Amino acid sequence: MYTIMGVTGQVGAEVARALLAARQRVKVVVRDLEKGQAWAEKVAKSWWPMSMTSTR
Repeated sequence: MYTIMGVTGQVGAEVARALLAARQRVKVVVRDLEKGQAWAEKVAKSWWPMSMTSTR
């Protein structure tokens, strides 16, 4: 199982696509729910929205 952060960006998306094509299990972490929705559909239940906003 691989966990990919930044899956809505270029590098993260390519890594996730390659792993999925190789039939690997992938979990993704997204910070933009709207952009992450497409990945939610690809990886089923293995995705989480995450706030990366600094509180400092």
